[in-house]
Amino acid sequence: MSRKGYAGLEEELSGCMSDSELDRATMWIKARQDKNGGFKDPLVEEKAKKIVSRFNLV
Repeated sequence: MSRKGYAGLEEELSGCMSDSELDRATMWIKARQDKNGGFKDPLVEEKAKKIVSRFNLV
């Protein structure tokens, strides 16, 4: 995410995702993913899996 913050990330993702898909949970996950879509910390990865299963995110 670097210097762009959540506002910049939301603007970047708004081109490829609809507004209904850009909720708080999705933004949290996208902010913590690396360029390849993985996570550096296994605890963060586990929390992201719980979020995806709870909110039925794809």
